[in-house]
Amino acid sequence: MRKFISLLIFFIVVFNIVGTSFAVSVKDKDKYKDKIFLPYHVGYTLLKSGRLKSFSDNKRIISEKIYIDNNVVYHFKNLSAKYGNCLYVVYDSENRVISYLKTDESSEGEIIDDIEVIMPKNASYFRVACDLKVNNKMFEATKSDIKLNEKKHEPAVISFIDDDCRSQVYTELYPLIKKLDLPYTLACPPNSLNDEAGRYMTTEQVKEVYSNGVNIVSHHLKEYAMTEFDSIEDYEKDTEICLQKFKEMGIEVNGVAYPNGLIKDEYMNVVKDHFKLGFTTDRGINTLPYESCYIHRCEVFPKSGIYNIDDAKALVDSVSENGGWLVFMTHCWFDTFSAEDLEELVNYIKRKNIEIANVSDVIENYSNQIDIGIAKKPFSDMADDFFVMDCNGRAYTNKIGIDYNCIKDVALNRITILDKSSIKWRELSVDYNYGTTLLPSGKEKNHLSDIRDISKINILSQKKRNVSRKIYVEPGCKYKLTNLSARYGNCLYVIYNSDNKVIQYYESPNSDKGKIIDELILTMPAEASYFKVACDLNICNKIFKVYSEV
Repeated sequence: MRKFISLLIFFIVVFNIVGTSFAVSVKDKDKYKDKIFLPYHVGYTLLKSGRLKSFSDNKRIISEKIYIDNNVVYHFKNLSAKYGNCLYVVYDSENRVISYLKTDESSEGEIIDDIEVIMPKNASYFRVACDLKVNNKMFEATKSDIKLNEKKHEPAVISFIDDDCRSQVYTELYPLIKKLDLPYTLACPPNSLNDEAGRYMTTEQVKEVYSNGVNIVSHHLKEYAMTEFDSIEDYEKDTEICLQKFKEMGIEVNGVAYPNGLIKDEYMNVVKDHFKLGFTTDRGINTLPYESCYIHRCEVFPKSGIYNIDDAKALVDSVSENGGWLVFMTHCWFDTFSAEDLEELVNYIKRKNIEIANVSDVIENYSNQIDIGIAKKPFSDMADDFFVMDCNGRAYTNKIGIDYNCIKDVALNRITILDKSSIKWRELSVDYNYGTTLLPSGKEKNHLSDIRDISKINILSQKKRNVSRKIYVEPGCKYKLTNLSARYGNCLYVIYNSDNKVIQYYESPNSDKGKIIDELILTMPAEASYFKVACDLNICNKIFKVYSEV
């Protein structure tokens, strides 16, 4: 019996030891399954040139080459350096530096406790560094599937901006704002106020609504489009005078809504110098990180009748499901404006439990923490340097060298480093006709003029078919087309020669499902004179855009 008990105790002890070891190994395996083994050199620092500099100090440590896997995100911990040395460097297959993160030249030391980096497409390997005199911890690295890290919290928020400060703001819109306790923003052209005809608000009315919580953004001195200014100097002068007038009224302005939505990219430095945000008329929901100079707005109650309250509700549904910042644009002086429909829309938003905020509150809570350069999506098109960090601490850049000073005081979650484009695109101003489709013959079919029995035809559906007017081209030049859509055998684009003959076209399948082109780059044939593009907003709720290569 004593022998049996001894054997039993022996087996229990062995089982517990093995069982404990097994449990620890499983736990460790799960915890460190993506951990990267980092062999390293002692007595070196990492320079922005990518070279290693030898030191007798054995507390300066550099990893060996760590080759990169595709479609993963890298997670670095305990990086440290000082005196302009690098915390990490990324190289291509020819050992050239394509990105790095370095400290300030005179810095006594910088530490990155935790950072995520998505590598550029042409990255081959990287090195990381630590100076144990700065931070007495050894660097670490892990990797994981990039898809697991793409989904981050996207704020769901909706704003309203009414353009022009017409007198109807005070008589029709302002009472509704007070009734619904509705955050609202007005785009105000100060030189238009106090007009003798009474079409615009008075200065005192603007000051009153502002003192009662209505936000104000600039709409230029008058409603002149940005494209009407002859030079960047003229535009800056208009901006400075405009801001001075607001200051005299006791109004703080931190944004500008571009009249008619017309813009010049080369003027955006003025916008960046004087405002936090610039608002276009490009339809779409803004997602992180925000394009500070190119914030999208979605018009409701337009004169054309091309969008209605149901379209607005569909956008609200999208924000409710996916997040994003939706900015509704109104013109309360339009005959098509409906206070009843606006109240219905606001109540719909409230039932969806989506935050409604004015522009200043969005800037305070959700705008980019850092915004260097003039970034515009898709970021892959950016030829100029930019560095933006959203409200969640995710950073995006195409800069080869990153000044760590600009990010050391904020919570950084990840840096996504993008390839710098060799092509720079300029957006073209494109006028268009609604209610028409583009045929393979090059002719346009006007649906609205063909209406005979209104009761049998969906007017709104017909209005959502759009064709651009003539876009004249340089033969041999590249043009980028986005958001094209068509169906029933109609064309997405048609290219014509100087005799108005069709020389090339792209036709949609002859079905109700249709065809959508998110992006297409065309090189114009030698005989090309102009082209037209088309979209059917019943298929894709985005208007076409056209860019030319600079």
